Amino acid sequence: MPSEAKTFRPFPHDWQSTDYVAGWIDHDVARDPERRPLLRQMLSSVSFPPDAELEVLDIGAGYGVVTEEVLNALPEAHVTLQDYSQAMLD
Repeated sequence: MPSEAKTFRPFPHDWQSTDYVAGWIDHDVARDPERRPLLRQMLSSVSFPPDAELEVLDIGAGYGVVTEEVLNALPEAHVTLQDYSQAMLD
């Protein structure tokens, strides 16, 4: 009998587990087609020119989706990512 694929369960969180974080990222990336346009729309409203040299702190950065969109919109920005999960930052 073939083994069943393991289903990702988002709760309870285990942010220090590399397996859990990999599952979370796979699950979250599937939401990118919905989320990225909203991030782009939000960033299009900033009052800074695209070449502004901003300092940005991405708290709870996860796998960096928000930072990626910030840098697409503001390529001269300097972003610091912070996350409780070292596995998420790796």
